Amino acid sequence: MDIIKKFDEKYIKIIDMMKEISIIKGCKCYLVGGAIRDIILNKPIIDLDFTIDFNVLTIIQDIQCEKIEYNNKFQTAKLIINGIKVDIVRSRKEYYEKDGCLPEITYSDINDDIKRRDFTINSIAYDIIDNDLIDCYEGLKDIQNGIIRKLHYNSYREDPTRIFRAIKYANRYGFILKDIDEIKTEIKISSLDLLSCDRIIKEIYLLSKEDKWVENFKMFEILNIWDMNFNNIGKNFYIHDYSKIEIRLINIYLSIKDQRVLRYFEDNSVFDKELKKSFFKYSKEKYDIIEKLSNTLDNYSIYLLLKDKTYYEIIIYSSYDEIFYKINLFSKILKTIKLQTTGYDIIKYFNVSGPSVGNILEELYKLKINTMTSDEINLLKYI
Repeated sequence: MDIIKKFDEKYIKIIDMMKEISIIKGCKCYLVGGAIRDIILNKPIIDLDFTIDFNVLTIIQDIQCEKIEYNNKFQTAKLIINGIKVDIVRSRKEYYEKDGCLPEITYSDINDDIKRRDFTINSIAYDIIDNDLIDCYEGLKDIQNGIIRKLHYNSYREDPTRIFRAIKYANRYGFILKDIDEIKTEIKISSLDLLSCDRIIKEIYLLSKEDKWVENFKMFEILNIWDMNFNNIGKNFYIHDYSKIEIRLINIYLSIKDQRVLRYFEDNSVFDKELKKSFFKYSKEKYDIIEKLSNTLDNYSIYLLLKDKTYYEIIIYSSYDEIFYKINLFSKILKTIKLQTTGYDIIKYFNVSGPSVGNILEELYKLKINTMTSDEINLLKYI
């Protein structure tokens, strides 16, 4: 099967370039991974992954590109070629000295490299020199039948992140998850606990990026992953915009009941610093803030409680029905109100200086914000 013809011209140029360099260097080069899977499925190609049985540094020295990152220890390279992401790695064999840990590697051939893959649909390689499709584990058959299936025994135990990836692929392509009972068993014996916080959060972030992110996390209920309020996932809130990954992550965070898992969201090196800080502050202050907002009657008190909150904190608190009106009032109106009177005016007309100026301005602002009529509030909504 010659699948190269199915690629767009911009990808074919890169494949032809890799073929030419490999022939000159006297090495084998294989197109592997998602590009093979997605071209068979007639899905858009995001990037190209190549595996070679040669020193990667020697290959990339002859490639002109916009950007390049090279890892000498693992002989892996990430390049941007004409705007296209290209990964080049050396064929390897992987060995898991301990379940849940990152594997040890030794350089090997394409057969061992295929064997280390996660699922059969990702185990297909294409020899770009001999135009030969290599399918040792019936990956093509599973693609045609719509099945997500592990590649080898103990796969989910040695690398439990594959549980999250199985969910991702099953929902992305509408495939059947063949290993569902085995995954449930791994969850039951706490295999996810073998993973570091960062590895778990990275997978959560990737699940959140998917178009079918709601389906991804609702599948956690089927597989008994974590204690969550599954009815809350993807719930519509007036000021939420789920096109933003961070808002999706907030929704997932608010759906989790397990305190240990919540701490993963608050302390990791994957999320944006502002998002992590907002999770942490919310976990410490939520009961106090919610109680005060629930009992607050005047606009100025609402303003004082929320004026220093981050954008993400405001989004988090807006999920509470009992205080939503006050959050929305602050977001759309109260924080936009400005005094026309300035400190210069106070000094000029009242002949005061020092801290008194700030105190007078604060009292004026308090008076203005608390004496707004309902008509004025409604008018401000359209300004």
